[in-house]
Amino acid sequence: MRKYREEIAQRYAQEEEEALANGDIEEVMVEEYRCEVCKKLFKNTKQMDNHLQSKKHKDNYARFKESVELDDETEQVIKEEEEKKQSEIEEEQRRLREEKLKEIESMQKKKTRKAKKNDSDQEEVKQEEEEPTVFKEGEEEEQYISKNKLKKMKEKE
Repeated sequence: MRKYREEIAQRYAQEEEEALANGDIEEVMVEEYRCEVCKKLFKNTKQMDNHLQSKKHKDNYARFKESVELDDETEQVIKEEEEKKQSEIEEEQRRLREEKLKEIESMQKKKTRKAKKNDSDQEEVKQEEEEPTVFKEGEEEEQYISKNKLKKMKEKE
């Protein structure tokens, strides 16, 4: 049975080579992603990324790492890369926190400006209320009267 499979595989390989030589078959390059630790193939990067985050891969990687003895220099390089990556993550988190704080501070400043403006407006209104209005001869106070009030006044007359 094994010889039969080998013969068929050789025949298919020979036919494929002849077809390629004659130009009957177009060769298509397909990208493959391979996890050497787990000995698996993937069709795209998303599948590969998902696999790298999986528990099985992490377990296999831990076993692989234990079985392989690295020299001191290689271990130092790996450690430095991990530390660098960790510091980049911490720096990004710090930057995001600072941006958030600046945003909150600017919002608070806007609120205090509005509150100060409202306070000064209220003080002006109080001052106007306290000061009596004095009219000179022949001057009358101009008042705004809404259309509805004007209609009601006309109806009363």
